[in-house]
This record gives sequence, structure tokens and C-alpha cells, in this order.
Amino acid sequence: MKFVPLFVFLFALPLTLSCTSAVGSGGDGGSDGAADPGSLTLAITAPDAVTPDRQFVVTVTVTDEDGATVENAAVTVEATLEAGDVVTGKLSAQGAGAYSIDDLVLPDAGDWALSFSASTDDAEGTETATLPSSCQFDGTVGAMCCTSSDCMVDHFCVIGACAAKRLVGGDACESPADCASDLCENGICKELLAPLLGQGDGTPASATLTVIETKLLTHPTDLAFDPADTSKLWVVSPGADRVTLILNPGTPQQKTTGWVDWQKHFLEEVLSIAFGDGDTFATCGDSRNEYDGLAPPNDFMGPALWPSPVSDWEIFGPDASAVHLDMLHNSPNCVGVAADTANAFWVFNGRSGVLDWYDFKVPHPHGTEDHSDGTKRRYLNVALKRVPGVTANMLVHPDSGWLYIADTGNSRILRVDTSAASQTGQFATYPNEQPMQLMSGEITEEFVPASAELVYEPSGMALHDGFLYVSDHASGFLIGLDETGARVNFFDTGLGAGGVGGITVGPDNLLYLVDVKGSRVLRLDP
Repeated sequence: MKFVPLFVFLFALPLTLSCTSAVGSGGDGGSDGAADPGSLTLAITAPDAVTPDRQFVVTVTVTDEDGATVENAAVTVEATLEAGDVVTGKLSAQGAGAYSIDDLVLPDAGDWALSFSASTDDAEGTETATLPSSCQFDGTVGAMCCTSSDCMVDHFCVIGACAAKRLVGGDACESPADCASDLCENGICKELLAPLLGQGDGTPASATLTVIETKLLTHPTDLAFDPADTSKLWVVSPGADRVTLILNPGTPQQKTTGWVDWQKHFLEEVLSIAFGDGDTFATCGDSRNEYDGLAPPNDFMGPALWPSPVSDWEIFGPDASAVHLDMLHNSPNCVGVAADTANAFWVFNGRSGVLDWYDFKVPHPHGTEDHSDGTKRRYLNVALKRVPGVTANMLVHPDSGWLYIADTGNSRILRVDTSAASQTGQFATYPNEQPMQLMSGEITEEFVPASAELVYEPSGMALHDGFLYVSDHASGFLIGLDETGARVNFFDTGLGAGGVGGITVGPDNLLYLVDVKGSRVLRLDP
């Protein structure tokens, strides 16, 4: 016979049984002449059914032969199953003749026989009941359950009952399965912070890096989904002056195509990519315009504008230079680009170590050279430092308007508010291009200072559900930051120093990243 320990609480529908039972020898009271003990009546309130391994409450009301409640009885219960399991417990007095046990647990499924006994110095009584224990209920909201598989599709077993959703941070819980975060600590659901990095210990084994693509990638550095058509993932590879399109990434319908800049200018050492509001995106490269070493540098470099419709590339390609829509030329060694509005983009000018801004205005026809309407601004007080060959993602926060910059060479993350900046001067640039306007008055803050030692070469950045995700090129780590810049989660990709570049969030709410050294696009499955 197996004895099973008790645990802690559940709810149930009441089942009330009552019986008067006189327990004793009967007749003349025995050889010593003692009187037979009086009889007690036990009225049982218990659930109609319970689930295995879950606590529930049973209440017994004890009355004497005159119907008066009994306050000083010793009340116990023994539950048995045909298989031999036995559970015992003692009920505690609650007043007014009521006794209860709130931590009774039946460990196995089956019909349990419950036997209750009550006794005082001069009276005794017993009562029995049958209580089924099962996981087989109808699965609707509120029905009892053992696991989520006992509930309707897309429903969950939460504290023993089927529910449409799991509990959130701060809610009381019994097990990790009750919580949306799968974290139940000290009976309270814990909110999972920066959840795209998983909930493990941050080691490479705590999440899975799934290979999405290896073809037409040559040490890629950055990637971005087209917000107008999230089935399209674009990747840039400076090692080949190539832009690569992955259609339907991670699905059986995946197809990959690439275009190379035959002119060795528009995509020379292309390092970063960002999408604008419409059907365009911009790239920029860590180049001084050397035509891949075929000419001396002349610094005639800056961001280039491209169409996002695949049809444009099919019509005007295969030479990428014939597809481009515009280019402006005052940011050599550009390592980062971020969309502002329409065809305007922020640029990390690595050569001058400053923040630039370009508005291409109306693009010229594919593959031509009219740059006359584009405007340019330079924010000299925003001091930046590049790491050669390392992308430095930037992004504009959609709510606050702050521009976040991975200041890679200074081991920090800046944020800049340019809304109050004004022009203080300008200088002439190139023929057929507008002058560069010099700006001041912006507000610059260190969102993550180098002294925090959270990132050493911040590279990729992505914003999702209030958390800023950052890749560290120096370590291969991904970190999650809250709105104050505090680290709340991390994941070691295992790719090591120089392994991770740009990151982005896909339509599946998962993090995608480039494996620079391995020439792969990966997806992080937490």
C-alpha cells in the first residue's frame, strides 16, 4: 500500500453528503458496564470531481444526536483507490461545527473512496463518499484540466482550469505553465523581459540559431525586411558589393537572388541598409570610392537610394548600378543608415566622425545621375567613431522621435533629438549637388555609456515591444535593453568576436541576424 504526502489548494463545486452513524458495541455496553458512545452526524461538502495531483478543499459539519453543532471533535479523512494508494489527512476546526482540509491531493486518476471519522470523548461518527479524479472534462473555459492538451485549441490550463490566455507578470501562479512567460517564482508570474532572446541562462544552448540562407552571401553585414512586403528580406555583402533578396525566408517557398554593382561604386563596400516610408531603401558603404582598389580614393561617396519592387531589379538589372535611383556624396566611410521620413535618411559618416542627414527628394530615373534636388545636413556636435568594416545600425524611435546610434568605435549607444536644431552655416559640396547645411542645437544623450561596459562594439540594433536589442560585434552577444538603457536579457550566439553584425525583427516576431564570418543569415528561435 502506497502512502502519498499532501500539498496545498483548489476550487470545486460543492457535493454535500450527510449521515448519522452510531459506532460502538451496542447491547448492554460491554462487560465493564460502560455506556455506548453517542453518535455524531457528518455532513460532507466536497467537489463533484477533482483533477489528479491538484489540491482541493473538503468541509465536514459535525452535529450531535440533538442536532447541535460539535466544536471539539477530532475529524480525519482517509482516501483510498483500488490500486492501493492511500491518502490521509486531519481536518481543522473552523467554528460552528465546521471542519475543513484545504490541502488534500489525490495523486492518480480513478474513483477514490473517502472515509471520514469524527470523535469526541463521548461520541463517534463516520461517513463515506466517492470522489472521481480525472483529466477528462469538456475543455471549455473554466473546465478543470491537468495540462493545456485537455483544453480547447489555443487555450491553456491555468491553475487547474481551462483559460483563453495565460497569466501575466504579477499574477499569482502555481507552476511555470500558468504564466505567459513560463516563469513562476515564489507563486507569482514573472514578466519575461526582452523575450526575443529567450528565457534561459543566455548560453548558446539556451536558444536555437536556425540557418535561413547561405547562398549569395559574402561576409554579410546588415539586413532588413521590407515593411511594405515582409516576405522580402534584403541583405548586403561588402565582400562582393552585392545586395541579396531572400523571398519568403525560412519557408519551403524561399528563393534567393542577388545583384552586384558592376561599376564598383554604388555598392562598394556596402555595409548598411534601411527602408524608407515608401517603396525605396537606402544603403551606404565603408568606402572612400576606390573602385575596389582600382583607383586612388577621392571620397566621392555617400548613401545610395534603391527601389524595393522586385520588378525594377528584374527590368533594369542584372547590373545593380543600373537599378539605383539616386546617390549623394558627402559621407565616405559610411557605416550606418536609418530612415527618417519619405526619402530622407540619417547617415553615420565614418570618415568625418559626425552625423549626416540626406533627403533625396524626387529620385532620378534608374541608373542616371541627376542629384541636383537632394538636400544635406551635418550635425558637427554629434561626435561618432567607426570601426572599419563594422556596420553601425541606427533607428528612429517611432514614439519619441529619438535617433538611436550604435557608436561602435566609442563603445556606446547614443540617442539624439534633432527637433530643436537649426542651421548655423553651410559649405559647397560637388557640382550638381546642394551645399551641406551645418546644424547645431540638437540634444545628445548617452543611452548606454561606455562606462556601463554593456557593449564593446555595438553593431546591430532593433526595436520591438519597448525593448532595444543590440548586437555586440566584439563578443558575439545579443543584449536586450529596457527604456532606461538597463540590460534585462542577453544571449551568447557562440559566433565569437567579429561574428555578429546587423539584426532585425521579422514578421514572425523573431530576431534575424547576419553571421559575418560564416556568411549566413540566421534566425534566433528562443
